[in-house]
Amino acid sequence: MVKLTDEQKEKMKALEAIPEDQIDLSDIPELTTEQRRNARRINIYKPDWQDITLRLDRNVVDWFEENAENDDEAAKVINEVLVEHIRKVRFPNRKAVAEVIT
Repeated sequence: MVKLTDEQKEKMKALEAIPEDQIDLSDIPELTTEQRRNARRINIYKPDWQDITLRLDRNVVDWFEENAENDDEAAKVINEVLVEHIRKVRFPNRKAVAEVIT
């Protein structure tokens, strides 16, 4: 993972502090309904997987296993839920990409 310099971190903090309604989007064209319908979600985040042993509530594990095609899919969905929770905690005022597009 690339580490940011102190200067880059300060710039990122300054950008994060700007309210969304004050960001100038005039140079970005609005998406049409057709473009939104044909949009594809891409995953640009590539996780660095680490195998660990983790104790989880049996009901939680059962639910994910019942609602997934296989164990790998269940693990993937559990990770997605955790990442989304972290995003909400770190950036409580930001909408998820899926919320913005729909």
